[in-house]
Amino acid sequence: MTLTSLPSGIDMGELRKLAATAAKIQQATGATDTDGLVPAISYLRVSTKDQATRNGLEEGLSIPAQREAAQRKADQLGAVIVKEFIEPGESAKTAQRRALQDMLDYVTENPVQCCIINKVDRLARNRLDDAIIHATLRDANISLVSVTENIDETPSGMLMHGILASMAEFYSLNLAQEVLKGMTQKASMGGTPAKAPLGYLNVRTTDAKGHEIRDVTVDPERADLITFAFTAYATGDWTLSSLAAELEARGLTTRPTPSFPSKPVTTKALHKILTNPYYQGSVMFRGVTYDGAHDSLVDTETWLRVQTELAAKNQRGEKPRTHDHYLKGTLYCSCGAKMMIECPTGKSGITYEYFTCSGRRKKNGCTRSAILIDRIEDRIGLHLRHQRPHPRRGRSCPRSARSRLRPARSHHRPRTCTPDHPEGETRRRATQARPSPLRRRHPARPPQVRARAHPHHPRRHRTPTGEPRHQLRGRP
Repeated sequence: MTLTSLPSGIDMGELRKLAATAAKIQQATGATDTDGLVPAISYLRVSTKDQATRNGLEEGLSIPAQREAAQRKADQLGAVIVKEFIEPGESAKTAQRRALQDMLDYVTENPVQCCIINKVDRLARNRLDDAIIHATLRDANISLVSVTENIDETPSGMLMHGILASMAEFYSLNLAQEVLKGMTQKASMGGTPAKAPLGYLNVRTTDAKGHEIRDVTVDPERADLITFAFTAYATGDWTLSSLAAELEARGLTTRPTPSFPSKPVTTKALHKILTNPYYQGSVMFRGVTYDGAHDSLVDTETWLRVQTELAAKNQRGEKPRTHDHYLKGTLYCSCGAKMMIECPTGKSGITYEYFTCSGRRKKNGCTRSAILIDRIEDRIGLHLRHQRPHPRRGRSCPRSARSRLRPARSHHRPRTCTPDHPEGETRRRATQARPSPLRRRHPARPPQVRARAHPHHPRRHRTPTGEPRHQLRGRP
């Protein structure tokens, strides 16, 4: 059949689009050697980092077990797994997961017929996210296959899928509620519901009956340095930056973790330590303070003096400044962050002074570039010149303020000329005789013409005193 012999009702644009789509599918299918098997993908996930690295293995124990189960399921379906997506240590309460988003992007561009998962809760623990992911896969003509559950496209399979998704969401919400209840009870009893701060250690011991006991003990390597930090800052002779440098020189470092090595305590971390009531023996959880059962590293009086010093040095203009300027601490960017001073030195040795946005350094989305200090000073001076009151407009002080600031007349101008004094009486008469030059002279008002009242108006039949006129008849 040639193009001239095609029926007139066929849309040529749609035909070309179908041909191009078929070519892409054929090219993609040829690129992936499936040996005639059904192309499939698998999605593997564990909830915590501990599961992903358990027993010192690179993938832990759960990920390899899920991979083997997915491979057995693929063999039963006569499919071959062409792509594997692994999510190590990510919660399924949100769909914003890197491997999941990569999988959804992959299925829109590659011919896949099956998506194999171990359980429904591996894909999502939220019914809305589960419905969106399932709809995305169905739009791409991909069947969702569970290794341990029957969730095919039959009515009973779809009902089972909805029930399992609801159970997965209930499990997550109920577990969070139970964990929160246990942590609140532990805090009310003086325990530490979270990781102990620097200067303490979380330890696990076993009692005589083999029960595990989780407790908090004092860190012998860092406890004395934490106590020194409180005692030194309470004197008022230290700043956060100088005290952090002193603690670094004395050897105070953070606790190492499998992901991060130990490092010196920064100024921000030191401020967090000094404001933490845990060191005085209190446990704060969800906005409520409880008496802790752990050993305190500082007494309450010293801790309160530290808070007073921090509040006093937090006032504007009282912080030690490397680059001091009279406008520092008073300028704000349009994004709401403070403007800070930077003094870079060029290759020629010339130092340039700029005001830059502190929010841009914190990556809050601000795009304001650095501004030279001279330009800011010129703009502020120009603004203040425009704010200066005009000499003909009088004082810029409000009238209410002038009335409070102006002293009484009898205090600043004694009245020596009184009516009892002859000279005073003469001056008073002379003042009354001539009008004051400061008093306005209004033009004479025209005589008021009183309108005649209506014949039946009550005012016509009454006297100026209000009495009826008929009562005045007969009076002399």
